Amino acid sequence: MKKKLPSLDTPYGLGEANYDLIIDFLKDKKIENILELGSGVSTVRLAHEYYDSNITSIENKKKYYEESCALLDSYNIKNAAVKYCPLKIISVHKTRFYLTYELKECDINSGLDFVLIDGPVEYQTVRGREGVLYKIFSKIKKGGIIALDDYHRESSKKTVRNWVNTYGKGLSLIKEYDSIALLRKENAKTNNFFPGLLSIIDNWKSILIMIKRNRKDLFNLPI
Repeated sequence: MKKKLPSLDTPYGLGEANYDLIIDFLKDKKIENILELGSGVSTVRLAHEYYDSNITSIENKKKYYEESCALLDSYNIKNAAVKYCPLKIISVHKTRFYLTYELKECDINSGLDFVLIDGPVEYQTVRGREGVLYKIFSKIKKGGIIALDDYHRESSKKTVRNWVNTYGKGLSLIKEYDSIALLRKENAKTNNFFPGLLSIIDNWKSILIMIKRNRKDLFNLPI
């Protein structure tokens, strides 16, 4: 008897409705390489949906990394792998700073067709979901699709605004749903020299918010 696929309708899950919106949007596109930021049930579902694709899922919490690996094993998933990538403070053009995944050691494949950004947990980071795109943008194919979860949050809307300001004509917002934003990489080469003053101010406000939350360990992370 075939094992029933796990539900995405959990407190921290992507949600079945959001998942269906994404899959429907991608239905006519060739998806061979997928990167997922934030592992879990969605990793299993993507691996089942795109069984001929190669999926890499990134997780920064050791506990959740181990749980996701065990979940993939329980469904005998062979086309997806979870990689453990702790958080690190990164700089973008020495004007903005983000606490996001340390991807240098995680061997992210180039030629990504689809990227799902559902991590790291926003409350624990300095706009970590925004920062991760700056690290992986060069690895996304021209025409590649980026999905950002939790678009109902003001922070996510500002994240999309900062991305578009940074990449200009190289990135476009093509679809907005209640909780999902879909973007497309338009150019292989883009000028992200200056994102505009709003993006820089927003970044530093995010840093101050983290300091006010008494996250003393923020200053003990590798840079």
